[in-house]
Amino acid sequence: MNLNPLEQIGWSEFFSNQLSGQAAKKFIVARIAGQHRKHLEVWTAEEARTLSVAKCAPPEPLVIGDWILLNPSTLRLEKLLERYSLLKRQAAGKQQSVQLIGANVDTLFILSSCNQDFNLGRLERYIALALNTDVEPVLILTKADLSASHKDYVIQAQTLYDPMKIIALDARDQNVAQRLSPWLQPGKTIAVLGSSGVGKSSLASSLGADPQRVAAVRAGDQKGRHTTTWRSMHRLNGGALLIDNPGIRELRLVECERGVERLFSDLLEFAQCRYADCRHLQEPSCGVLAAVESGQLSERRWLSYQKLLAEQAGCESQSESFH
Repeated sequence: MNLNPLEQIGWSEFFSNQLSGQAAKKFIVARIAGQHRKHLEVWTAEEARTLSVAKCAPPEPLVIGDWILLNPSTLRLEKLLERYSLLKRQAAGKQQSVQLIGANVDTLFILSSCNQDFNLGRLERYIALALNTDVEPVLILTKADLSASHKDYVIQAQTLYDPMKIIALDARDQNVAQRLSPWLQPGKTIAVLGSSGVGKSSLASSLGADPQRVAAVRAGDQKGRHTTTWRSMHRLNGGALLIDNPGIRELRLVECERGVERLFSDLLEFAQCRYADCRHLQEPSCGVLAAVESGQLSERRWLSYQKLLAEQAGCESQSESFH
């Protein structure tokens, strides 16, 4: 596949349709490839540049993966192009603010280890996050080489979202790229999310990203000591682009009703209820509650659905620790 320099970093017809021929010649087209507190790293068709966040003076928050137009003389931001996908969450802490994770992402690699890190409730949140913005979720179960029961983790994960692909592997294995090749197409963008210590940096290195030192795993909890402290985009050997993110301790969904509904589409198939506005809580003649009672639907999944819906409605502010 012969891609031009902009296509190699993710440019597509979706973005070119937003530009007039004059604008394309007047401005520098750039993609945000690194996000730090005071500066941004951007890629253009010709080179990599560093921009001061203050100098950019964006009218709205920028995030890694964004496409922007720069004034060629001042390098000031002139325009933020429309995104075709945007991953976001509620910021950690007591503040009710939204934190952007990545833009214009095609696939989300959700990483979880085959050990005590594995948590169905947490995984459901990651999946909903992706589905909310039409990003394909792919679950990667790392440290499968250290678990004699890694197939049990796969079986549990298969109950979460039937269309999702699940790959159990050792993130350091030399065949990782081959196993993940369907999603590593040239010009495609993959974001990686997961808790600290699950092997995100090891996976990135195995896929050909810039090497980052990963200390030996602690024997007690099997967690690597390396922690990514900022978001960065890497060019992979096969031409795909990978966004590495810091480890996430808690994932609170925000503006994610669509993702929750898509994640629990199997549950909603039972929603042959007496009342059209049934909330599937305690209403009489509720098809979902009947399915739970009969064992056709697990109580854990029903509780998780209600938990995430309540959060989206602003009724709760607890995080995944509920599960």
